[in-house]
Amino acid sequence: MKNVATGQSTEIQADVAANYNLSNLQAGEYEISVTAEGLGTKVAKVSLAAGARKTFDAALQPRQAVGERLHWPISAFRRLR
Repeated sequence: MKNVATGQSTEIQADVAANYNLSNLQAGEYEISVTAEGLGTKVAKVSLAAGARKTFDAALQPRQAVGERLHWPISAFRRLR
């Protein structure tokens, strides 16, 4: 997550249920980038008001289809079990 005005970035990891929480953020415009191994990236801009709570849901799609097959890294299968 990057504060658009200051350029300050914060990187966090989601838990096993894909939940995350950031607190004590300044009011302002932010750019959120969500990525996962084997899946694409989703980027969005959000505006936060002072004292507000915001929910951002990101549905990631498989990176790329080659012909009719999807190429997934082996590690993605291990985590999905």
